Parts: sequence; C-alpha cells; structure tokens
Amino acid sequence: IIDNNGIIGGDPPFEIDWNGVDTENIYSGFYSFVITDASGCSKTFNYFIGESQSINTNPSIDNNSCYGEQEGSINLSVSGGNPGATGFSYVWTNSAGNMIGFESSIENLFSDTYIVEITDSFGCTYIEEFEIIDENEEITVLTTSTPSDCFAGMGEVSASIFEGNNSNFSFIWPNGINNNGESVFLYAGDYELSVIENS
Repeated sequence: IIDNNGIIGGDPPFEIDWNGVDTENIYSGFYSFVITDASGCSKTFNYFIGESQSINTNPSIDNNSCYGEQEGSINLSVSGGNPGATGFSYVWTNSAGNMIGFESSIENLFSDTYIVEITDSFGCTYIEEFEIIDENEEITVLTTSTPSDCFAGMGEVSASIFEGNNSNFSFIWPNGINNNGESVFLYAGDYELSVIENS
C-alpha cells in the first residue's frame, strides 16, 4: 500500500521503476510505475498528473480615435490559471522592449504592439500580444499664402486637405474665423491653424 507516509507492507528495501518517466519534468496524463520488494514481489500502480486551467485574458481594447493620439488602453480580466492568494503578476512591454506597466491594465497608449507576460502562483507563464491602432489616418493640410502688398498690411491665406474633402473638416483660424479652408486675411506673423474632422 502507498499513502502519504510512504510504502506500507511488503519486504523492504524497495525498487521503483518509473517506466522511463522523468518525475521532475512530467507532462499531464496517465502513467504507471512498478514497485518491487526484496523478495521479488512486484505491483503496478497507476496515477494521473493533472494540468492547471489555461490562462485567459478576456481583453477590452480602446484604440486611438485620431492619428497620433495617446489615448489607447488595454484592460484584462484574467481567468483560469492559479492566481493564489497574491493574484497574478503582470509585465507589459512595448515593441521596443521597454517595460511600461505591471498591472492588469495599461492606458495612455500610442499606436503600437504591446506584449503582456502573466505569471500565476505556480510560476506558470502566459504571453499574449495586443495591438493599438489609430482608427483614422494622418491629416495633411496644405496652405497657400499671399503676402500683403503694403507694409503693415494684411496678407491672404487659405488651406486645403491633401487628397481629402474640405467640407468634412472645420478650419479654425487664429483670428477666430471658423470655415472650410476658404481664404482669410492676417497681418504678417507666425500663426497656428487647427483642423478638426467633422463627426
């Protein structure tokens, strides 16, 4: 008989034949071993090695709504595995290999590939890759300007969307005018034009 205290009965010492199985590195499945005592009596025992439940990340992903923004996020609701009393540990890296987070969620993300390595209480690891994208392409704005004919006079400037339709955008000029890129008049200087895609 075998119990938690060892082998009971038979004529010691005993020899155990594990049938070629490496007992320090064994996959899940059904196995058997043979115990033989000093009198040559032997008995075969069958046993089963179980497997931990696989880790599932169940991700919720928010992409960047505009090109070049940093508003993406990945939130994981992990199930399976063996979280134990301390739960899972997380290591997030970006495509450059830089570690950027150690929780189940990360945010303020540019478009990129992000990799998480999850470790449970048994030391089992799971690696998964996610991608944050920009849901809209980069907007290229072309401007055409005409300088003033007179000193301290006003020049003229207009704008257009490269390979796009101006009517789908709002052009907000520094003098407060909001139009579809039509010409406005400004004094000499450096200005910033804001272009917003209409929803």
